[in-house]
Amino acid sequence: MKSRRRPESGPRSGRRHENFHQPPDKCTGQKRCFNLYPELFEEAEDGKGRVLVAIVPEDEQVNAQSAANACPSAAIEVDDD
Repeated sequence: MKSRRRPESGPRSGRRHENFHQPPDKCTGQKRCFNLYPELFEEAEDGKGRVLVAIVPEDEQVNAQSAANACPSAAIEVDDD
């Protein structure tokens, strides 16, 4: 499957940002992330999830944290910067 878009990055404003990543070696391919939140994840060629954004938009921060909580292998990391 081709990547739809690259992780986004850009200038920082005064708003809180959350850094978002998914180490590929932690993902076990349960498919919950991209089935629940296709705006944040896609399925990689190996069947594992891949993050579509490196910095979570403000309106998607709740979904990013929900995806991290739903991941059975704890492969999704959301960190405040």
